[in-house]
Amino acid sequence: MILHFYPVMKWSGLIITILFSCLSGSTNILNSAYANTLDAVTRAIVRLDVKIKPKARTAETLGLERTGNGVAIDENGLIMTIGYLIMESSHIRITAFDGSTSVADFLAYDHQTGLGLLRTRQDLGLKPLKLGDSRSLRRGVDLVILSAGKS
Repeated sequence: MILHFYPVMKWSGLIITILFSCLSGSTNILNSAYANTLDAVTRAIVRLDVKIKPKARTAETLGLERTGNGVAIDENGLIMTIGYLIMESSHIRITAFDGSTSVADFLAYDHQTGLGLLRTRQDLGLKPLKLGDSRSLRRGVDLVILSAGKS
């Protein structure tokens, strides 16, 4: 099985798109192997509630409050998201799969990819996703779109 995610902007947030490709040929995404994988993936997705600095350059076009999603990419609270959610932020709150919350700190924004990084201040018990390689994906694979609540 190959697991890969690709961030996609949708309205005011980010949806983490999870592409599942099963090398065994089974396409039933609800079988127990996929259900276990889906549960593990869900534990990596977080909700972001972001407040933006009032005089921020992007405030007029993107707003002073932004909501979206991110994905844990390491065991120490490192989260990747679409960068516009967190650029020029003054306050970032993360909500984990179990409803626990933490303030997070902006770390970086990559202009080339449009991705941003942040880190939670408290341990939320997030289980990071293993990054995949999209070059191995083929047309016709199952597609699952997951989001951390309403965005």
